[in-house]
Amino acid sequence: MSLEADLKNLSIDTAPKTEDTGSFKHENQDRDKNEANGSSSEEPVALQTASSESAEKEAQPNSSFMNAPDVVSQCDKNEYLVKTIDWRDKQVRIITQNENGPCPLVAICNVLFLRGDLEIRPPDREVVTFEYLVDRLGDYLLNHAPTDEPMAQSPPKSAEKQPQAPKRQGTSEFVLTYRHNLDAAFTILPNLKSGLDVNIKFDSIHGFEPTAELAMFDLFNVNLVHGWVADPQDVETFDVVVNKCGTYNHAVELIVQADELSTRQSDEGLMVAKSLTTAEEEKLHEGFVATEFLKDTATQLTYFGLDLLLDSIPADTLCVLFRNNHFSTMYRHPTQGLYMLVTDSGLVSERSVVWESLADVDQGSSEFCNGSFSKPNIQENTSNGSTAVQDANTDLE
Repeated sequence: MSLEADLKNLSIDTAPKTEDTGSFKHENQDRDKNEANGSSSEEPVALQTASSESAEKEAQPNSSFMNAPDVVSQCDKNEYLVKTIDWRDKQVRIITQNENGPCPLVAICNVLFLRGDLEIRPPDREVVTFEYLVDRLGDYLLNHAPTDEPMAQSPPKSAEKQPQAPKRQGTSEFVLTYRHNLDAAFTILPNLKSGLDVNIKFDSIHGFEPTAELAMFDLFNVNLVHGWVADPQDVETFDVVVNKCGTYNHAVELIVQADELSTRQSDEGLMVAKSLTTAEEEKLHEGFVATEFLKDTATQLTYFGLDLLLDSIPADTLCVLFRNNHFSTMYRHPTQGLYMLVTDSGLVSERSVVWESLADVDQGSSEFCNGSFSKPNIQENTSNGSTAVQDANTDLE
């Protein structure tokens, strides 16, 4: 099997999931188009977040929850069901993921709701629209815009002691930068309905290729992270995917180029194999290494990256995790590790199912918990004769 054929089998999505499918398409549409044309000159497309239900359900489909309230199926695609959860010493209202919902928007909004920066009004509101959320986000940006007042400066003596410290951005420059980003944000916000293009850098949990869309996370003061990080102890893999490729897009480019060499060998026979240059032989090997890395980390999370998330994210803070082509609101518990907010609209009535633990790369040992981060109380679900929580944990096993 060729390197490129291997790539097609990876759990890596580069196009939104269509409404009538139950799982992500594991293929690169642009690359398939190039194959049909006998060319691969176009650059591979960045990872694109699926504007669909939580990607985590691909790994553990909670089909048993789809008997939950009929209102879920009646909810318009432009609307999001509101769920009340226990958060610390109060109740907070969050939004859930609809059938074709924009996960970046949901993740950002829920961080702001949990932080208390925004709230859904009136208190008895059960559904919000996409336009409502965009308006609230716009109001937040306007209300948090910096003024032209001078920024606090370090005392002169402190500055003298640290002559090598980087020069701080002046007030006027900071305001201009913010306003420029603000103008861009108001243009981009309506586009969140269709997801975002993301190009992962494999060297850091904060490694993302900068784009105007991702800059919005900074505007909302939301920390965006991922755990798709190569382990430097695997020297060969680290050298290829970090030092030579750096990003997901470049890794795909390398695989395509190596596949072309491999195909040429197969088509023209042994004489061509002998005529390959040292550089070409090295590229073939590097393409194989990159392919194996992407296959082995198909959930877009490594154990090294998971450890980095645990060590690097401050305790008792919220952030947004990019994983499985999906943005999830995540919380770093002070003592119990990492938890992702459960936003499945099928669980909108399950007040005791609030968080899902992130304990391994494939969610094999994950558990649901309530707002107090303990196992939910088991409640009878009279509609199907089983318990929602039992079914949830069964699906995770």
